[in-house]
Amino acid sequence: MKQVYQIDSERNIESTQQILSIRIGERHFGFAITSADAGELFKLTWYTGTEIDEPALKELYDKHPELKQPHRHVFIKFL
Repeated sequence: MKQVYQIDSERNIESTQQILSIRIGERHFGFAITSADAGELFKLTWYTGTEIDEPALKELYDKHPELKQPHRHVFIKFL
């Protein structure tokens, strides 16, 4: 997996007030963390690879502890 970009905000709020949006495709994985009203972006990360499979997803999950935190809402889009 190759990380294409990562944007981080210096500001943060409690994870239970955040929305986690995940997008998974055949050759990409990305996620965004925003405020509950989607008015503020806290993190935006995008990866590409030859194949997004279970080991690749596990590696990303382990690499990003913010994915393990509780969120107000979680949206997942599979393409």
